[in-house]
Amino acid sequence: MLLYLLIGSYLAGGYWLFQSAPLSAPVRVLSGVGLAVSLLVLPPAIQLRLASVHSLLPIGSGLVIVALIALMRFRHPSWPALWPLLLRAIAVFGISAGFAYLPVTFSPYRHTLLLLNHGQPARTANLRMHGFGARYREAYARQDCASAIKFAWQARQAGQQWLGNDSSAAQQEKISGIYELLFDAYTCTADQQYARQHYAQALRSYRLANRANRQLLLYAQDTIFWRGKQVWGLNNIAYCYNYLQQFTQSDAYFLRAAQTHRRVWPDSTTELALLVGNLGWSQSRQQNYPLSTSLYRQANQLLSTDTTQRGRVRRTSHALAMVLNYMRQDSVTTALAQLHTLRIPTADTSHYYRALLYEGICRFKQNRYSAAAQQLQRARRYYQKAETDAPEKLFIAESFLAYTYLAQARYPAADTLAASLQARLKAQGNAAASHYYQCLILRGAIKEAQGHYEPASDYYAQALRFFEKQPATAERPFPGLYAQLATLHVTLDNLPAARAYAARISLTPVATLSQTPLLLAAARVECASGNYGAARSYYQKAQRINQTYDRHGANYAQALNGLGLVALAENRLNEADSLFAGSLRLYRQLFPGPHPVTAAVYLNYGQLRIRQRQPRRAQPLLREAEALGQATLLPDHDFFGDLALAQGELAQLEKQHATPFFERALTIYQRKFGANHWKTKLALSRVR
Repeated sequence: MLLYLLIGSYLAGGYWLFQSAPLSAPVRVLSGVGLAVSLLVLPPAIQLRLASVHSLLPIGSGLVIVALIALMRFRHPSWPALWPLLLRAIAVFGISAGFAYLPVTFSPYRHTLLLLNHGQPARTANLRMHGFGARYREAYARQDCASAIKFAWQARQAGQQWLGNDSSAAQQEKISGIYELLFDAYTCTADQQYARQHYAQALRSYRLANRANRQLLLYAQDTIFWRGKQVWGLNNIAYCYNYLQQFTQSDAYFLRAAQTHRRVWPDSTTELALLVGNLGWSQSRQQNYPLSTSLYRQANQLLSTDTTQRGRVRRTSHALAMVLNYMRQDSVTTALAQLHTLRIPTADTSHYYRALLYEGICRFKQNRYSAAAQQLQRARRYYQKAETDAPEKLFIAESFLAYTYLAQARYPAADTLAASLQARLKAQGNAAASHYYQCLILRGAIKEAQGHYEPASDYYAQALRFFEKQPATAERPFPGLYAQLATLHVTLDNLPAARAYAARISLTPVATLSQTPLLLAAARVECASGNYGAARSYYQKAQRINQTYDRHGANYAQALNGLGLVALAENRLNEADSLFAGSLRLYRQLFPGPHPVTAAVYLNYGQLRIRQRQPRRAQPLLREAEALGQATLLPDHDFFGDLALAQGELAQLEKQHATPFFERALTIYQRKFGANHWKTKLALSRVR
């Protein structure tokens, strides 16, 4: 009321109010009108009812200021007496302009309005809504997502109080911006949780963000923009379900995202291709590799008309994903053919070295270890310096490179690389925990190959304890670890443990090349247990699989050697002769230089000749076994105990002094295994 009296006094009484100023009556009246007009902005500003027309009202006092300055500039006879009126006009202009132009988010202005609206619940609720919005923006700017969510909800509560809990669309549209705050805040939280691999929490936050998005689609004006946000929100939800191993829900959300995108943008194929590719990725994680490959092909067909750099990059990414599918299906030849059809420029370093990494893995699977090492070394050097996706790819490159060195019997190089990888992963902490324990499995395999069985057992046990505690949603290296533990316990003469681990090896109905190490481990356990029929069955199954995929690989040679040992145990000596000869021929092709597996076959072949009572044919086989063993193994390896035992049997066959050989075998076995191992007992019986 007082404000309206002030405005009225200026409007009606300007002539009398400004009598002290030596101005004509019309000028005094117009000055009063100008100041009154400016003050008219105050009531709607205080009542939070400002409209665009109100922004013109401060012009009234502004014109008065301009007129008075002009009079003073041209030295009006009484210009010194104009100063009080000018100062009053400036004050009115400042107040009216402040109320007309300052945003409600400006804290001092908002607090002033709160004081002026004391006792007006709706208006104070509106002002508190803007206050919480300002605090939200501060929290969001510093990525304090939890506080941002809290302030967004407080803003929504205040906004509902301002509307009087009116849920009509017309009223709710007034606070639609709050739902944008909620969407951004929940998305911010979800992104942080997703980055920390807390997928269950991220899923909840993405779903809440999606709920806010649905409100925006009801009340916001730019629905196309928010449809786009909805599409990628559904895509994020699908990713979370996928990492939680809830594949049905994941695929459903990937499909919803793609269908929504196609419905809103029927002519847009580039982003749709990305969504189809994501569904292909999901199918690959479910081991539905043919369907995954088909989806990647469809995605590339959608991208076929995209001639941009981004389109080319995405097509290459999908093509490499198809290569990975072929590799996981053990279709190594197809994977290499697909790689060779790609023409990836070296400038596209990410995809170029990813292709190089895949080629190195394929060469490893083909037992072409020199070529594999060359490619993997190049990939490793790149990922040591790269920033994008480097830790994961560097781990893969170094792991396969170490396994390549292991396959080549380059044990010091393999152990040095594995130790440096282990140290780096340990420094990374929990973020690399899974990779760290996979590295322990690698180190265990190296120690086992070197004949250091206690540290190998310790590495395997640590890895087993870790992975058995992981949830079913985590990726765990079973059943390969069980196979390694089973064969190690055969070596350590702990057959109950070996059989227990072998029983936990699960074989899929579909026979693939990657199953052969599991079959070979199961066969070795059965052979050590005296179950020669079961052992032969496993070895033959491994042999058949390798006949389909790769008849010249190390697994095929190992299967032949295993079948030879079974035949030798069953005294089928001619059959064993043929099998050892085939195994030796393959190993010689794979490893032209010295290698322990070749030495082992020579030793087995020599034992066969001794059983056949053919000492002259046994001697060169045992000498070759010794030379190869000395070139690749440490002197304390139990292989040399096996060799000494065979040399003693040969000496007995030749009617020579055999005791020194048996004593050497006994010494090695006692140091390696202790007194209770069956090999120690056997050597001791021969000495006596």
